Amino acid sequence: MIAYLQGNVVYKQANSLIINVSGVGYEVSVPIALMAQAVVGQVFELFIHHNVREDGHFLFGFQSFEQRQLFRELIRVSGIGPKLALLILSGFSVEALVEIIREQNSAALISLPGIGKKTAERLLIELNDRVGKAFITPSVKVSGSISSSNLAVKDSEEALIALGYKPAEAARLLEKVLEDYEDGALVAADTLLKKALQYKFKSRR
Repeated sequence: MIAYLQGNVVYKQANSLIINVSGVGYEVSVPIALMAQAVVGQVFELFIHHNVREDGHFLFGFQSFEQRQLFRELIRVSGIGPKLALLILSGFSVEALVEIIREQNSAALISLPGIGKKTAERLLIELNDRVGKAFITPSVKVSGSISSSNLAVKDSEEALIALGYKPAEAARLLEKVLEDYEDGALVAADTLLKKALQYKFKSRR
């Protein structure tokens, strides 16, 4: 399964991008806000949700681990497919949408085209118990070395292992990443993961 892509943007169309990764073009559907950030000819990176169906393979791209996770929670809601989930994530940041769910603010969701009252209420009810601490991004305070007990490091290391890296290699990558930060700096888990993947990608070139 494809979990992450980094490559040059070669084409933008409607709500999707074509990313050239080592000569292979991947078509990825993305939220509108992320589409606006993509520049043809420049390097772009995406966390990927890979959807396999009988009629093909479909890729959905996101700017952070948390945004991808929230997309996956949205498409679990009855009546909400990938297109509607992308629309919702185009209208709200991860932080804003989590707050809407916590406050059960159906009016905010209904303001989006294609979201009716029943759909909004169903989404809020189904996600209320699932969305919470899982979307608070932990951070690590840089102090010259990393501690395996730190939540941000553990989250990043587990994500690397899930992507196929061996535990020792994942730990080495994270140590290398933290060398780029000054002592006392706060680094979020998703930033650690992105930097580790970038470092590994550059080392292969």
